[in-house]
Amino acid sequence: MSLSAFRRLWSIVVGRVRELESKDEHGDRITKHYSGLVDFHVTPHLLRHSYITRLCASGMDIKKLQYLAGHSTVQMTLNVYSRVTKNRPEELAPDIISAFAVDT
Repeated sequence: MSLSAFRRLWSIVVGRVRELESKDEHGDRITKHYSGLVDFHVTPHLLRHSYITRLCASGMDIKKLQYLAGHSTVQMTLNVYSRVTKNRPEELAPDIISAFAVDT
């Protein structure tokens, strides 16, 4: 994607976010961010990280993740996303069961 295409796309995302102001019970102004597209503050980095995290959690090959993330080494990808690959319930359950197993 070219820089100008990215800027146009990003302006659409940012344009969908608007601030809503209201007052709390004490009359103090509260500003909330709302969007029809997203209901939280979003940055390109957050979207990129969420994308790679979801792919990693799905079990995608680490070399493919490295390529998609644009990391120069697999180690860099593992440093950032290893917590995702090592913390899936189906991978943790056997270790937890064996740790609390009672030998009779």
